[in-house]
Amino acid sequence: MKLYAIMITILSLFLLLFPLAMSADKSRKTELTTAASSQAQPTTSSETDESEDAETVKVLRTQSGKVIDVALYDYVVGCVAGEMPAYYEKEALKAQAVACYTYARWITANSDGGIRDYDVSDSPDKHQRYLDEQELKEKFGEKYDSYLSRIKECVNEVLGEFLTYNNEPIMACYHALSAGRTQSAKTVWGEDIPYLKSVKADGDELSPDFDQTVTFTEKQFKEKAEAAGIKTLADNSKNWFRITDKNKSGYVLKAKIGAESFTGAEVRRILSLDSAVFTFTYKNGSFTFKTKGSGHQIGMSQYCADYMARQGKTYKEILLHFYPGTTLTGNTLNK
Repeated sequence: MKLYAIMITILSLFLLLFPLAMSADKSRKTELTTAASSQAQPTTSSETDESEDAETVKVLRTQSGKVIDVALYDYVVGCVAGEMPAYYEKEALKAQAVACYTYARWITANSDGGIRDYDVSDSPDKHQRYLDEQELKEKFGEKYDSYLSRIKECVNEVLGEFLTYNNEPIMACYHALSAGRTQSAKTVWGEDIPYLKSVKADGDELSPDFDQTVTFTEKQFKEKAEAAGIKTLADNSKNWFRITDKNKSGYVLKAKIGAESFTGAEVRRILSLDSAVFTFTYKNGSFTFKTKGSGHQIGMSQYCADYMARQGKTYKEILLHFYPGTTLTGNTLNK
């Protein structure tokens, strides 16, 4: 997978939300990847403690720095709960479960050959978010039982299924909300990935979070620029920022802060914008950015997945829409 080996280096410099590359030894790869063909019932955390043979994932808890063993079933449940609103339609939750499991397999398959004492981090800045039981109770509050039951039901139905391209697990990227159309990997990262193409995302415009506006004073803008290592700005603040290139869907390809050129993704990071699909205006010393969508906008739009589910689409139809040319494979563990 030479293409993906190249992408690992690129992604390590860019992704804010998504996983980069993960190192795991051969025995850890086996534990994670054999789960798809297992015919055993999904295990719970308590069952994992009693069985040395249960499929587990070694998760690095970034806050404590500890590595814990999590049953595969519980890991996927914790990822879905951490990454997608529990009240979304069940077919959308199933699609998310498949994406989370696929992504974990992709990380393992694209290990750089090093050895770590964990498979995956729980940080969305590095891999994908995972929440344990206590964190779920804090997040869900009084709806803990109903929300957890809903997510578990969905995970039970698809656990073991994953997406492949050329018989390899795919980098199943996802994001909160597109600007009405997802972006291709080539547009955002500069590297063509066959199954991460720009596709229409109907319904995203209906989200109450679709449009966001943020305004910076001269002082605030300068502080963000300096924090990014940009030391020289013109005397006239009107010349501090300008967009130099966009694509047809409004994604900013290039912009300048001072005399330095950046990609839209880099501007999004520097200014903490919701999206790289944005417009810009300057007036009386204020810098105003209006964004559309949320996230890097590659792969599955979670809001659109929910919209599609509400229109009667199945999780399979949702996944194959956002990851064209892929194949859904693997037998579910409980079927």
